[in-house]
Amino acid sequence: MADEDIQQQPQNEQTPRSQGSSSPDTHKPLRQADSIRNIKAFISGALGAVCLSIVAMQIFDGPLDSDTLFIAVLIILPLMGPCALVLGILGIRHRTRHPSDGGIGYAIVGIVAGIIAPLWTLGFLGALANSVGFGSWK
Repeated sequence: MADEDIQQQPQNEQTPRSQGSSSPDTHKPLRQADSIRNIKAFISGALGAVCLSIVAMQIFDGPLDSDTLFIAVLIILPLMGPCALVLGILGIRHRTRHPSDGGIGYAIVGIVAGIIAPLWTLGFLGALANSVGFGSWK
């Protein structure tokens, strides 16, 4: 009678496995991390983090404390800030077109840093010009 039960089972069905074992057909394939799929937003956030760290270093260390920081404010911020702003906007546009992709936080950091960095550079140049004497028109 046990042989009859086995023969009545359809050939394409598999017998149930124990709960401890896993079969390859029950697992979904691994997919990439959501934040990496929106590369524009990720790069925007990275550029924004660099810009904001330069601004923070200048606030805490003093505006003219080191030559490296002085060069970073005059060269890196004016270049990286607008790039972070543009890539942040592109990252948000990508997110609105592909809602399953992540990276909205990175894009927001890039946009905020892209606005702060050029303004900080202009303020720094204004303060530098005032300290040198270009601000006084006697």
